[in-house]
Amino acid sequence: MQPEPRHSEGCFRHLFQELEDAVVKFELVESDPVIIDANDAFDDVFGHNGETVIGEPLNELIVPAAKREEAAQFDQQTEEGQSNAAIVERMTDEGERKFVYRGVPYKQNYGFAIYSDITDDLQRERHLDVLHRVLRHNLRNDLNVVLGMATKIIETTD
Repeated sequence: MQPEPRHSEGCFRHLFQELEDAVVKFELVESDPVIIDANDAFDDVFGHNGETVIGEPLNELIVPAAKREEAAQFDQQTEEGQSNAAIVERMTDEGERKFVYRGVPYKQNYGFAIYSDITDDLQRERHLDVLHRVLRHNLRNDLNVVLGMATKIIETTD
């Protein structure tokens, strides 16, 4: 059963706005992405609450200067009709954060950029790794003490 085109458009718009990930629709103008739509999550994540980002160059808003070449490569792939996916650093109102970035081309010279913030997840993972190393080290030390004492007991008793 084929959905009605208008119904599909409404469903897509609802999905676009309800996603917790930051999403923008852009047009490539002279190979640079210019925002033509952004969901509320984009405004919240990147700190443009209430400010209009429509018509603004995406890379100038959120790409750190040191990452502009990387962003230009993604834009070129989008222009060639190729999807992109990478872990990237982008500027937010809280400073640089890490995101899973997915770029999806749509028609000629249009695309979507989806940003899933993973900064907290990566930090939690690093903390767990440190905790794991410390616990492993402490257990190994305690076990060595127990084994040493067990050896002494064996040597001094029948």
